Amino acid sequence: MKVLFVCKYNSARSQMAAAFFNHYALKPNLAESAGIEPGALSMHAVKAMAEKDIDIFGNVVKSVDDAGSDFTHLVVIGDETITAKCPSFPKLEETVIWDLPDPSTFDGSQEEFSVLLCCIRDTIEQKVKALVTDGLE
Repeated sequence: MKVLFVCKYNSARSQMAAAFFNHYALKPNLAESAGIEPGALSMHAVKAMAEKDIDIFGNVVKSVDDAGSDFTHLVVIGDETITAKCPSFPKLEETVIWDLPDPSTFDGSQEEFSVLLCCIRDTIEQKVKALVTDGLE
């Protein structure tokens, strides 16, 4: 199993998901992340992951077009329109959509933003734990 986590910008959600997957999986580096419109790594996401003792500070933001092609599983974090923008992966066995909000659309105070991002982080962690334990099906 090799998993690609994709979100719009590859700045927070997909970065956190890949980091959690590689943290919890029995074999390291089975997951990567990418974005449809790559942005910049979110320092808020870096901080949120540091609270879980996972360092993503040095992670590189990349495009789904530059992600390679040997993935067996695709996890789209966002809505299904992202799936249509992904290239085809010849070894792909399954695609799953996790409909989680985009942190870049949050409107509120820094404190509210931090709380919401940590809620997304914790949801992603639980979904990844289930994925590692039970598989995608």
